[in-house]
Amino acid sequence: KGQNDDGTAIGYAIYKTATLIENLKEASKKLEDKAPYDIKGAGIVLVTDGLQDPNPLDKDNPTRSMELSQAAQYALDHDIRLYVLNVEPRLNQAQYLPNLNEMKRIAEMTHGAFYLIERPSQVSEIMETINELETSEIKEPINPSELPTLYERVSYTYPFFLGAFILLSLLVLLKATYLRTLP
Repeated sequence: KGQNDDGTAIGYAIYKTATLIENLKEASKKLEDKAPYDIKGAGIVLVTDGLQDPNPLDKDNPTRSMELSQAAQYALDHDIRLYVLNVEPRLNQAQYLPNLNEMKRIAEMTHGAFYLIERPSQVSEIMETINELETSEIKEPINPSELPTLYERVSYTYPFFLGAFILLSLLVLLKATYLRTLP
């Protein structure tokens, strides 16, 4: 792996996930009472062992090099909380305190929380805590075939083949009659 293969675009990951959640909310609104889910609030659990450090090749891409504060603001604007679990205990060292504080700030900004994991057993405890904070009612499972569709699927295969068959028949007919007499 070369240096250009490395990078941790945490801001982009937050933004992309928040966008997916927002799209799901919109789809739920379109389906109204037929939606199998009703998203009243949402949370993103970000598990990372790194710091915001996008790949150098992405520096000119405003989305892929999005700052953490921008991504957190997007999440906040869409009522999505961030729960940041950093599994790198060395982040607590003095040289990384600005990064640690930034991670804490984006979590708190979205009304979420920041957790610095020091031992593996903490993860399940923290996930239970987040699960208690993010309460939402899940409807009974629905058979996927009973779900309404947002878009109607249209196939143009039949008209295409019908047109091709008519043109082929016309060609055969012309070759058997009119085109047969031409030199």
